Amino acid sequence: MAVTVNGSATLSNLANGGTVGSGTPATSNYNCPAGTTTLVILACANSAAPAVETAVSYNSVAATLVASSFQSNTGGDQTSIWYLNNPTTGSLLTFSLTWSQSVTGGGGAILVPLSGTNTSGSTVGTVGKGTSNTAVTSGSLALAGATANDLAVGIICVDGGSGVPTVTDGQTNLINATSRGSIRMLGSDAAGTATGMTWSAFSIANLYTASGVAFLGAASVVSVPLLGQILM
Repeated sequence: MAVTVNGSATLSNLANGGTVGSGTPATSNYNCPAGTTTLVILACANSAAPAVETAVSYNSVAATLVASSFQSNTGGDQTSIWYLNNPTTGSLLTFSLTWSQSVTGGGGAILVPLSGTNTSGSTVGTVGKGTSNTAVTSGSLALAGATANDLAVGIICVDGGSGVPTVTDGQTNLINATSRGSIRMLGSDAAGTATGMTWSAFSIANLYTASGVAFLGAASVVSVPLLGQILM
């Protein structure tokens, strides 16, 4: 079964240009749509000091961290990806994100509801991360060995308010997270070939950090007709 986005991604600008204190959960309300099998949370922060995402929850249920990347050359650029299988749907409930340090330069999250994911076994496929400690105008992140019918999602945090990247290679831009970050989604990898993110055309040369994860599809159910009865 192919994994797809169940509706659309939702932006939660928890610290867009503002400040959130260390260890203080930043919250917003979110209505996860019916039919969601896995809720993916892509978080980012840019701060004067390392501001690592330490906890994510939805409806007071903790999400699982699957990928993170940190670039500390000029401060605290951080990306992380979390997921929650079989979330509560159909109601406006509380989403919460906690950082280890005060966020001063911008921070937020994108909530991406997926359908068709494998929640009875391994949810996550390949994981990738990358950073640039030299200012550049383009970059890439590999997710090699992806599986048929999965869906790869990724987040880029850019160190520069005017440096939001533009997507390349036919990928789909889900949404921009904050003035310092940009979310990228890749299409379903039906052929099971290697995949990844590529971006270019920063408005200025920037440092960046990025994380990506491929989410696996549920196994197809094969129906076998009853051919006869066994007489005892």
